[in-house]
Amino acid sequence: MELFTDASSTKGFGGYFKGEWFYSSWPSNIAYPDKTFSMAFLELYPIVVSAILWGSQWTTKRILFWCDNEATVAIVKKGRSKCLQIMKLMRKLTWCACKYNFHFSAKHVPGYQNDISDALSRLQIDRFRKLAPSAAQHPMKCPSSSDMFVFHSDLVVLKLKQSKTDPFRKGINIQLHKLGQLICPYTILLEYIQIRKELSPTNQTDPLFITIDKKPLERQYFITCIKKVLDICGFNSSHYNGHSFRIGAATSAGKAKIEDHLIKTLGRWTSDSYIRYIRVTPASIKTAQSRLGRI
Repeated sequence: MELFTDASSTKGFGGYFKGEWFYSSWPSNIAYPDKTFSMAFLELYPIVVSAILWGSQWTTKRILFWCDNEATVAIVKKGRSKCLQIMKLMRKLTWCACKYNFHFSAKHVPGYQNDISDALSRLQIDRFRKLAPSAAQHPMKCPSSSDMFVFHSDLVVLKLKQSKTDPFRKGINIQLHKLGQLICPYTILLEYIQIRKELSPTNQTDPLFITIDKKPLERQYFITCIKKVLDICGFNSSHYNGHSFRIGAATSAGKAKIEDHLIKTLGRWTSDSYIRYIRVTPASIKTAQSRLGRI
């Protein structure tokens, strides 16, 4: 059995196994500019993610990891490294091998022969489709219709299979409560589900979020549409990107005086990195100084 993975230091990472595949941009705790990770670490990362995703399929099997980074191959073969960050990943890989009872080894593949995984690591899905036309229609962990559960009449629980804040793809349940306000995620999601049913019959394995062409909704398509809407509304769309949602939510939560631990929970942050997302306006600074002056 063979696994192909790759990593791009500026884009993301991906993996390909027997027609199944995954890809993702780097989680915030890795992508943030003030942190640097070696390519050996970055190339090992998707291998570990693959073991978590597909380890149950490798039980009692031998799996060969093809990687275009010779340093990573050497580390996997030895099972150790002087780098503490890399050793954390190696321990996770070894744990998966023990849990699912599989044996692994690694070999180097020249970069030009690793084009399928290279396309995934660069988030180039159109290129990937051309290189692997027989691959599964949807990536691993793509949210499907079966991942939404409605409890009672005032709560939707959406199972998020993967996200940037969930590097090992354990999944997390997102609670969407009925708020009875103008902005209500519960109501908006149910309205979308109704429109989606009218647009296309829904099977349990179908993607939950689709485009008007009935294709799975991809990140770049979503961002492109958001930018078009911003332009129509008179905003400069060049000032916004995918991170704008997290920045805006963290900033709004701060203004609403929501407790720090709840901001972390709502944003699914495991560290205090959310603080970097909060934008402090001159008015906020003035208010803080005014309060200090009254002490």
